[in-house]
Amino acid sequence: MKFVKHTMAIMLLLTVVLAGCNAEKPAVTGKQVIEAFTQAGIQMNDIKDETADTRASPSPLPKSFKENWTFVDPRLNNGKGGQVFVCDEKLLCDAIFGYFDILKGLAGPYLYRNSTGTVVLQLNSDHTPENAKQYQDVLSKL
Repeated sequence: MKFVKHTMAIMLLLTVVLAGCNAEKPAVTGKQVIEAFTQAGIQMNDIKDETADTRASPSPLPKSFKENWTFVDPRLNNGKGGQVFVCDEKLLCDAIFGYFDILKGLAGPYLYRNSTGTVVLQLNSDHTPENAKQYQDVLSKL
C-alpha cells in the first residue's frame, strides 16, 4: 500500500513539474497587438481588420495568417502606417515573414516578429528608424 501511495505522489509531482515546463505564452490576437501599441503611446488611425479582404485578394502574399490588421500612423504624411499578421503557429508566419523579407527593397526595411514568431509586423518604408523602434520594442514583449 505504501508503494502505491509513493508512486501516486511521485506521478502527481512529475505531472505538475512537466506541465510547468510546457507552459507557453498564450496566443496573441491582432486586437491585443494594436492595443499594446496604443497603450505604449503610439498613435494609430484607421485601424481595420482586413483578414477577409486580404484572404480574398489574388496577391501572392501567403494566406497562412489567422488575422491581418492595417493601420495608419499619423506621423507619416502619406496615409499609411503598417500591417500586423497573426498566425496560429510560427511556421505559418515564417512564410509571411519570408515574403516581406524578399520584398524589403520595395516594401521597406521595417519587418519584425514577436518573441514566439506568431506575429509579423510590416511597417511602411516612410517610417523613421526611431518610429520603427517604438513598434519593435512593444512587439518584442508580446
